[in-house]
Amino acid sequence: MISQAINNKLKKVLNPNKFRFIVVLYDTTNDIDKIKNFIKERYPDISSKTLKLEDKKYADLTSTLYNNNSFIYIDQFSNILENRELYSAFNQRRDKLASYAINLLAFYPKKLQTKLYQDASNFIPDLWEFRSAVIELESSEREITHIKVKEEHTSYEYSGMNEQEKRQEIKRLQERVKSAKTDDLKASFYTDIGFLYQELGEYKKALPLYEKSLKIDEAVLGENHPDTAASYNNLALLYQLTGEYKKALPLYEKSFKIYETVLGENHPDTATSYNNLAGLYELMGEYEKALPLYEKSLKISETVLGENHPDTATSYNNLAGLYELMGEYEKALPLYEKSLKISETVLGENHPDTATSYNNLAGLHQLMREYEKVLPLYEKSLKIRKAVLGENHPDTATSYNNLARFYFDLQNYQEAYIYMKKAVEIWQQVLSVSHPNLISAKEGLKLIQEKLK
Repeated sequence: MISQAINNKLKKVLNPNKFRFIVVLYDTTNDIDKIKNFIKERYPDISSKTLKLEDKKYADLTSTLYNNNSFIYIDQFSNILENRELYSAFNQRRDKLASYAINLLAFYPKKLQTKLYQDASNFIPDLWEFRSAVIELESSEREITHIKVKEEHTSYEYSGMNEQEKRQEIKRLQERVKSAKTDDLKASFYTDIGFLYQELGEYKKALPLYEKSLKIDEAVLGENHPDTAASYNNLALLYQLTGEYKKALPLYEKSFKIYETVLGENHPDTATSYNNLAGLYELMGEYEKALPLYEKSLKISETVLGENHPDTATSYNNLAGLYELMGEYEKALPLYEKSLKISETVLGENHPDTATSYNNLAGLHQLMREYEKVLPLYEKSLKIRKAVLGENHPDTATSYNNLARFYFDLQNYQEAYIYMKKAVEIWQQVLSVSHPNLISAKEGLKLIQEKLK
């Protein structure tokens, strides 16, 4: 038995519905079984398992970790820090692992506490500074003497915030920057604030923050570090969103080269890099370059992350989009449907990624002239985007634009005009005058006006 005081403290930190990384510093191995028994009694219907590290490989370990609604125990966490392949598997990009509802309990001898902090900072910094929650929990037969919960947000959680919540989070992070003691911590905050501005569609505010973060990463970590690659990728994506494809391409290529060299071809971050570079080639009309990269990305995601992971959903979605552009609708349809099903299940119906899936599936049905299936999907997508992203977000403008084109196809020019006008007004605020979306929408508005005469 463990004391009531320990029971009360455990209740505060264990949450099977969200990600937790919990370090349990124990005096005797008896503590391990006591905590496992407590969890079994408190959550009798939720699966739990002890992770055996013997003969584990990178792919085996990552596939075990991506397991919703589980308590996963690592009795000998010190082994992780002594095996490069294992600690590389733990050192995933934060949002991947944090998108799953796992309580990951790492048991570590209290007598080696100082070594834990040193080694974890060196070998698994991404996990140690997790954006979701890092909980340090010192345990003994007598008492849990200390508990610290660090609550942060993942990029999936940021995406799910509404406009007001994102602005509040920006203010909070701006205060954190002022008190940050190290440059690498500042870089992390700059990236998060930049991402939130990007989510709000305020690209001009995001740009200098991403540039600051990249400058720090290059100086502190060097040009060939995975975190530097992530900064190249973030900046490239921002240029892509603003239609500056020539600036985006060399940054994506730099990021891609680092991931492939340092992490290897079968790493999830390499898969993301393949995917992003393919997306840019697609926008540039170079479909023959995009296709093999999308296929590589999907294969890695299915193998390492599994079919029901949000990143795999993104890969299905992107490959489907390319098939759609190539006119291969029958290949695109099942991929869009797979992507939507994963997003609804894992992220929920009110997440921006789910809105994107509704939007894309609607667009395909429109091309296939299955008009009765189109409107409810576009309307669902618009409703989510307005609620979560706000009225003046570029993605909300995309929904207005798509609804306008749908009504144009039906020759309902009055409705088409209302929606296209809204799309143009939003994009004028957030995009450059040369952005393809804005140019196309203006031309569309002019055509609709001619039909109304």
